[in-house]
Amino acid sequence: LYTMLKLPKNLIPKFKPGSKITPAIMGIISDLLEDPVTIPNIYPSTTVKKQTSAFNNKKHIANYTYRSPEYFTDYFKNYNEIKEHWNMVSTKDKTDIFLGAANLLETKYYDKMLAYTIAGQNKNIYEAEIDAICELSDFLRFNVRYFDLIQQKQPLSAPFVHNYSEYNPLNGFVASITPFNFTAIGGNLASAPLLFGNTVLWKPSDNAVLSNYLFYQIMLEAGLPKGVLNFCPNDPQTFFDTVNERNDLGAICFTGSSEVFDNIYKEVGKGISNRNNYTRLIGETGGKNFHFVDDSFNSNLEFLADETVQSAFGYSGQKCSACSILYLPENLLDIFIPILKRRINSFMEYNGNYGLINSNSFKKTLTNINNLKRDTKNIDVLIDTAVEKTKTYHVSPFVVKCSDHNHSVFKQEYFAPILAISPYPTSKTKETLNLC
Repeated sequence: LYTMLKLPKNLIPKFKPGSKITPAIMGIISDLLEDPVTIPNIYPSTTVKKQTSAFNNKKHIANYTYRSPEYFTDYFKNYNEIKEHWNMVSTKDKTDIFLGAANLLETKYYDKMLAYTIAGQNKNIYEAEIDAICELSDFLRFNVRYFDLIQQKQPLSAPFVHNYSEYNPLNGFVASITPFNFTAIGGNLASAPLLFGNTVLWKPSDNAVLSNYLFYQIMLEAGLPKGVLNFCPNDPQTFFDTVNERNDLGAICFTGSSEVFDNIYKEVGKGISNRNNYTRLIGETGGKNFHFVDDSFNSNLEFLADETVQSAFGYSGQKCSACSILYLPENLLDIFIPILKRRINSFMEYNGNYGLINSNSFKKTLTNINNLKRDTKNIDVLIDTAVEKTKTYHVSPFVVKCSDHNHSVFKQEYFAPILAISPYPTSKTKETLNLC
């Protein structure tokens, strides 16, 4: 085993909340909007798809096609041979590819990756940088570190007896199904299984095709052999059905909604008796993240408002970890709401490109907001939203109060800038904490 690596550096962002898009990055975005990238496909389906820019929804930034059935036939026919060759590559050469990709990301492709993530997924430059540059390069470097530590984890040996563990790839292939909201998650779920010799079919989100394709290109430039990582834009259900019917499905890596992963879990389980092995399921889903505040926090309400705004409304509330519930002592509510309003106004002033990912999300969010507004029996609107559909799918923060913890506002995943405040009497602090 090669020498243990030092702890990887943690890349520090250059930009801050409120930073403006630089002229160089804006130039790349402008070129994209006028001359979209065409993503090649040697096994195209008949229909050309277009990735609409969430930054400017009047334009599109990429032309691409879904993979045809012939593509999957060819992959399943040949992946074992490719996998065999990939497993002959030395550990050092594998890890050098990952470290090389991280270096390319933070040097040659810094501005391009930021531009593609901003144009495609409508993040401000700070959000784009901490995601598509800092976190993604950290994933690449830290995964090499974790891979190294796992390799060094060996059983005890005795005199004249040498015990060792050899870490092999999974039987079969790995399918990675990745989301739109983090370029880094897409790159991580697609690449991490490669370190242990697996081959991966990667289905990116239609709303993140361009930034994800750039990462795929970076991995190839860093030395990854073709056919090890396979970039597969596809209809979500068609892709899942295609991989799930295989008896050699080794694993599914997924990040997305709980509802979708529930279905994946169920359908994969139905085929257990027909498989060559137990398919591994690695899933991260959305949740109802919360802030819980007790009455000792009454002198820190400005800080609470700042942190709640960043968590609940950053990237239009489209993060899996977004704060969607605030448990607040009822005696602090009237004091806190004016502070929260000021912080939201300040937050929105420096978020020039703010909005949801696409028209479906926009329509769904408006339906959810209108349903909450109509429920006057259970819902009090504390801060109303403003909606605009010019260049972005703009929905400003929406804050409600609800005292019925069984209400859907405390259970439904919105992936939108919707915050529910649950006021509680301080005499029931422990009981309320148990509801979280």
